[in-house]
Amino acid sequence: MKRARRALPTEIPLGISRDGIEGPGAYGLNRKVELTVLVGNKGRVAANFALVQPSTQVDGPRILKAIVAQIGGKVPTLASLGVAPRRSRNGLPPDISAKVRQLIQKAAKPADVEKVAGELEAEFARRPAVAKKVGQIGRRIIESGRLKTYGTPAAQARLKKWADKYAPAKKTTSKKPSPRIGRATGTRQ
Repeated sequence: MKRARRALPTEIPLGISRDGIEGPGAYGLNRKVELTVLVGNKGRVAANFALVQPSTQVDGPRILKAIVAQIGGKVPTLASLGVAPRRSRNGLPPDISAKVRQLIQKAAKPADVEKVAGELEAEFARRPAVAKKVGQIGRRIIESGRLKTYGTPAAQARLKKWADKYAPAKKTTSKKPSPRIGRATGTRQ
């Protein structure tokens, strides 16, 4: 410990957990969690957010709600805090992009996947163009062979369902290959 103390800044409080190298399991203080946010009040943890794939648009409102629950007042919107709406590269509205990102998080619980999928399907009923775009995104993921890398099995099943429903795979017609002509001689090969 004496040797390590010289390597650490003196202004930062140092704590050692008796619960092992990764600390208390409920706090998500391990190598798989990119960010852990603890909201405390009167020496007790009031809320805990272990974020594997942090996103301001998705996780920010939940964290703000927990903070406001402790201090009182109205939950601020991200816009009021100066967070610009995320411009979407995939052509989806920001609210839908946030829901799709929520759906495909690796750490999403089955209940969360079902809730977000239900919200997305309600949007699909109101906005068919959004349904088509999400279906196309799902189709690209499937055709790339990388579906298994997106979210949980429940989320993967939803993506496949939407791809099949809103962006069915194009049927390939069996075209007869044209005979190739050799360059040097001009003869058929």
